[in-house]
Amino acid sequence: MRKKWTIIIRTPLLRKIRDNLRDLWVAWARSQYDDLFNKRRTLERNEDGKLKNLDGFNQEERKKIEELGGKISLLRDIENDSICICTVCGKEHRDMTYNPVDKSWYCVECYHENQEFYKDTKESFLYP
Repeated sequence: MRKKWTIIIRTPLLRKIRDNLRDLWVAWARSQYDDLFNKRRTLERNEDGKLKNLDGFNQEERKKIEELGGKISLLRDIENDSICICTVCGKEHRDMTYNPVDKSWYCVECYHENQEFYKDTKESFLYP
């Protein structure tokens, strides 16, 4: 998208549907986080539950840990770029505004506060 875009849903039934879909997506993403972190945790620890030294990893384990870290990072990026969660406050059940400068979604309140804050500064182009 190239322009600032605000999505406001006024109908209560549509808001409920939107919020429930966002809840489902966020719950799925968090379950994926938990699975990935648990897999990484089991690779990083001994049978006693203590962290392994760097010398305690073989090449295959290091590769798996890096792969899991990449998946976690990718999932985090997808979540941050989605319309489901505000970039600033992290709230889910709000109308959202897209900022084309940083390619992120903000709730209308956070976007307005940032726009007011930067209005009379050199960085006013950040929030059109």
